[in-house]
Amino acid sequence: MLLSASLSGCAQKEEVREFMRPVLQKIADVLTEMIDGDVWDESVPEGEEQVADSNHSDDGSDSAAGAEAVDGAGKDEGSTELGGEISDEQAMMATRGMIRYSYAQLSDSDRTLYRDIYTILINHAEDVLINSLDADQVDRVFQLVMNDHPEIFYVNGYSMNKYTLNGVPTSLEFTGTYTKTKDEADEAWPTINTYEAKCFAGMPENADDYGKVKYVYEYLIENTDYNLDAEDNQNILSVFATGESVCQGYAKATQYLLNELGIPCLILTGVVKGGEPHAWNMAYVDGQWTYIDTTWGDASYRNVDTGATWNEITYDYLCVGEDDLMGTHHADNLIEMPAAVRIK
Repeated sequence: MLLSASLSGCAQKEEVREFMRPVLQKIADVLTEMIDGDVWDESVPEGEEQVADSNHSDDGSDSAAGAEAVDGAGKDEGSTELGGEISDEQAMMATRGMIRYSYAQLSDSDRTLYRDIYTILINHAEDVLINSLDADQVDRVFQLVMNDHPEIFYVNGYSMNKYTLNGVPTSLEFTGTYTKTKDEADEAWPTINTYEAKCFAGMPENADDYGKVKYVYEYLIENTDYNLDAEDNQNILSVFATGESVCQGYAKATQYLLNELGIPCLILTGVVKGGEPHAWNMAYVDGQWTYIDTTWGDASYRNVDTGATWNEITYDYLCVGEDDLMGTHHADNLIEMPAAVRIK
């Protein structure tokens, strides 16, 4: 059940932290257990810093509201709504996909902020005090959360309120930019679940990791058309509800389905040859990391530029390595990425 609290004043904002504490602790416990059980090397080279450009939206544009400077220890009024309890299913969402690689690399401060932002977003919460005074850190960790969780399809950015006392920052308040209400997001899940069930129903029995990835790659390409005007094209709904999307939708749909199959999959964003923004994937397949670009495997993507009417699938972008992809794809990494190899 979603619990509500209307709180005002600086002291009451601290009560929000206490209200969230059981949620945050459960997520922290799940993540700690998950990291302890990982089998691949997740260490970050000693002394290495992680830097990312600042923006306030999930698609890389500076489209969300900026920070609001307030002279004083806090506001006179404000409210938040968030879940006081978190289900096992919600907690397990925090162990899917790239998080098993990226979360383990973060500093303790980044991990705390990650849990803050994740908890806020899954609850459609607003105006919640977070454990950071660094706007750049907030932006970087927000992007990591969005990259890790394709199931958060109803967020495309965030806004912050900054509070100061005599010109010195004292706290930051975070709100997700929600493209759908909680009820609207809930109503979308039957469509997502139906698509997933239909997709997995045709998967060959006893398929290994590569066989599962190849099947999902083919299924998405055969059932999705590249369309710049597709609705919700920056998230999984465009693929699962309308069968039309762009690279971000293809990549998030690939990530979501592979994660559901127990194959860790992450999203990379950057540019391709010619400077065009692009998104693609890495997946942990049969014990090795490998690249997947479902969009470029779809002939309908090339049809947009050429006017052709090809219906074929190209396998040049399925489970390929550094030498196969890095000549055309250049990622803007928020964390150190593992090396990728060709599979099969």
